[in-house]
Amino acid sequence: MIRFENHLAGLVLTNVNQALSSDITYFDICGKFHYITFIIDCYSRMILGYSVSKRLTTEQTTLPALQMAIKARGGKIPPGTIFHSDGGGQYYAKEFVSITTKYQMVNSMCEYPWENGKAERINGTIKNNYLKHLKIKTFDELIKNVDHSVSLYNEGRPHKSLKYLSPLAFEKKHLLLVQQTTPKMTESFDAITKKERASSPFLLEQTTPQIQDVISAINEEIIETKRSTLFRLHHHDLKPASRQPPTASRLFKPSDFCSLNNQSASIA
Repeated sequence: MIRFENHLAGLVLTNVNQALSSDITYFDICGKFHYITFIIDCYSRMILGYSVSKRLTTEQTTLPALQMAIKARGGKIPPGTIFHSDGGGQYYAKEFVSITTKYQMVNSMCEYPWENGKAERINGTIKNNYLKHLKIKTFDELIKNVDHSVSLYNEGRPHKSLKYLSPLAFEKKHLLLVQQTTPKMTESFDAITKKERASSPFLLEQTTPQIQDVISAINEEIIETKRSTLFRLHHHDLKPASRQPPTASRLFKPSDFCSLNNQSASIA
C-alpha cells in the first residue's frame, strides 16, 4: 500500500489550481450501490471533474474524473499543483499516478477523513441537496441527474467563503482581478525600436551620407532659384528692395538636421 505525504495540511490557499481534492461516494439505486467520484478546486470549490460508475475500479472512477478535470482547465495544469485525496487505492494506482506525474502534480493523501473535508463536503452537498429528492431508478438517470446537479452547483450554489458567490462566478471574478493587476507594457516594441534608432551611433553613421545628399540637393535648388530670380530682375530692370546673393547662412547645413533630430527626440 502506498501513502503519499499530506501536502495540503496547513497550506494557505490564495489562487485556483493550487490544490485539487477528490473523493468517492456511493449512491443507492433500488438497493444497489453505484459510485460517484468528484474532483474540486480547493480554492474556488468548483467541481472540475466527476464520474458515475457501477464499479470501484480506477478506470471507472478516478481516471475519467481526472481526465475531465484536466480538460476543464484547458488541458493545462500548472506544475506543482497538489492533488489531495484519501488513502483509496484508486489514487495510487499506476494508471492514475502516471497522469499526475505527466502534469507534474504533487500527490497528497490524508490520514483521517476530516483532513479531506472539502471533498467530503461536496459529496454530501450533491447527494443530499440535489440528488436525494429525485426519483432516480436507473443508472442512466443517475448519470443525467449528476450532470445537471454539477451544473446547478457550479453556477448557482453560493458559498460564504466565496463572499456568497457561486464557484463559477467566483472564478470569473478572480480571473478578472488577476488580469487587472497584471503589469502591462508601457511601450510598444515599435516605440522602443524608434528610441534605439534615434540614439544609435551606428545608425547615424549609416544615414549620414544620405543626409548629405539631401542637403546638397536642397542647397543646389536654393542657389538655382536665386540665380533665376536675379536673371529675371536684371533683364526686366526691376528694382527689388534687396538683392542679397545666397550666403552660407541661408543654406541648409548638417547641423540643421541634427538640431531637428534633437528636437524630435525631446518631443518624443
